[in-house]
Amino acid sequence: MLLFSTLRFVYLGWVDDHYVCPQFHFKYFGFEWVEPLSATGMYIVHGLLIISSLCVVLGLFYRLAALAQFLLFTYIELIDLTYYLNHYYFVSIVCGLLIFVPANRAFSLDVLRNPTLFQSQIPRWTVFIFQLQLGIVYCYAGLWKINHDWLLNALPLKIWVPANDQLPLVGWLFKQEITPWLFSWIGMMYDVTIVFWLLWSRTRPWAYLTVVVFHTLTGLMFQIGVFPLVMIGATLIFLGKMA
Repeated sequence: MLLFSTLRFVYLGWVDDHYVCPQFHFKYFGFEWVEPLSATGMYIVHGLLIISSLCVVLGLFYRLAALAQFLLFTYIELIDLTYYLNHYYFVSIVCGLLIFVPANRAFSLDVLRNPTLFQSQIPRWTVFIFQLQLGIVYCYAGLWKINHDWLLNALPLKIWVPANDQLPLVGWLFKQEITPWLFSWIGMMYDVTIVFWLLWSRTRPWAYLTVVVFHTLTGLMFQIGVFPLVMIGATLIFLGKMA
């Protein structure tokens, strides 16, 4: 997902828009010293992020690639406070955790280079730490929605939902007066419970199907970048076989 996201970022010209053209950047507290490089430098940083992400995918020089991926992505996100999105914070945490897990011990180029690295099993904690991070994202989002505006006033969905009434197949639903309240309550219940359905083997496949539907729908409705793809891809970690 990070490889795709960075390629998309460069393709859309956002390196110039976000880091080269602006004359001023708002700073995070404690990170006022983080500054963008020259135009060439910022393109090199994004190029190295693409290469390191590809190496993580392939399991090639994995530990070094994971470290580079974490440092490069986090550096980019620390340049300007106004570009903050909560899923960038999530991605940075996941990249940091990837440094410490044995994600290159099977189906990787590192194993082809050094067969002694191969492992058919990994410690349960190396999977759990990523499931925990996803659980925090979902549960916190659900708990945040338990408030007067979201549940009783259907805000901001009462504004956002009707604006999407031209979507194919589901557009008619967005025209109904009750839809923002339904989406508000369903969204809250979904976020606070989905992790438990994903953890239960009997409901796991159906729960993952709802993940795909839910994030596809939110991706079509709202301009939230690659977050839906990040969550659809990352949530696959719940489907792995646990000994």
